[in-house]
Amino acid sequence: MPPPFIYIDTPELWAACLEELKQHNPICIDLESNSLYVYKEDVCLIQISAGDTDFIVDPHADLDLSGLGEIIEDPEVEKIFHASEYDLILLKKVYDWQVRNLFDTMWAARILGVEKIGLANVLNTVFGIQLDKKFQKANWGKRPLSEEMLAYAQNDTHYLLRLRNHFVTELKEAGYWDEAQESFRLQTRVNLPKTDYHPDNFWNLHGVRDLPPANKAICKAIFAFREKDAEKFDLPLFKVFDNRRLVEMAANPPATMEDLFNMRGVPGWYVRRRGVPLLRVIKRSASDPAPKRPRRDPRPEQDILDRYDAMLNWRKERARARGVDSDIILSKDGCWQIAKGHPKTQDELMAYAEIAGAYRLNKYGAEILQALGSEL
Repeated sequence: MPPPFIYIDTPELWAACLEELKQHNPICIDLESNSLYVYKEDVCLIQISAGDTDFIVDPHADLDLSGLGEIIEDPEVEKIFHASEYDLILLKKVYDWQVRNLFDTMWAARILGVEKIGLANVLNTVFGIQLDKKFQKANWGKRPLSEEMLAYAQNDTHYLLRLRNHFVTELKEAGYWDEAQESFRLQTRVNLPKTDYHPDNFWNLHGVRDLPPANKAICKAIFAFREKDAEKFDLPLFKVFDNRRLVEMAANPPATMEDLFNMRGVPGWYVRRRGVPLLRVIKRSASDPAPKRPRRDPRPEQDILDRYDAMLNWRKERARARGVDSDIILSKDGCWQIAKGHPKTQDELMAYAEIAGAYRLNKYGAEILQALGSEL
């Protein structure tokens, strides 16, 4: 069982914590967010383990976290995460911090061909440590947090240094150390997803293109209405009603409150509070002009698509032979960019090192060029 954690929620405690963190390298980090409970997610907890001490930092307290940002971005300090992708996006989105010098224990496990890569599964497999996952979907934005929830959060970083050291040995013995280092570097290249609302995004909903023109207009109107209400009530979209329900509502528009109450997946509290204006919007939008689908980017040339398929097939077979997932061999984005560029030689192929990784392009260069049908 881990020792007691230190909860940081005052400037004085944070100043002492920061000084302690500066004495350690590497440090272990994890974040908790509230994405299942709010319209726009936020960082709700930052767990940090340094040496023998576990800190839980409350970013909702009055703390100046810029000093942590300096550590996050310091290339000399190794930061250990497990499954870092979402955390790295949050750090960039909320604080504009770019993690440098990453070790991701989940990626280490994947490179080694571990099948069950959740932290609880990996710790159980490697060390026989069993973690309780009961708070996996907890609302970390609420205050106060129970001691049980905080102890759960502590476990997300407490064992990471030990796990990192285990995987360093495994990766080096298996000959995958350089590959892992490259994977970690590529993970830190964060591209923020485009999540902002746009009225034409309703075209991305499954089934909307099969709707009659008038029902497409209804769908667009409901889509906009739901977005505004989600923001108003500070809820994720699916807690108003999910995409499937939205398209069903557009396909068979409810005309009465009773119709809305009878729809599965539309919360009763929401119908009571917003049913009348929702019905009004549905009725009014039924006579709107049919929305025009935005012009799509032109379809790539067939030879590019053929090369991309060839790359994906090569990647799949290479991964199967090694016993890992396909993206361990090469990312889909790397495959696509290489297929578009159609390099003919190893030197030309290395122009894609920033996207696909120099190590991988050197290791698999001949196979990639053969898959592309290029001359060596």
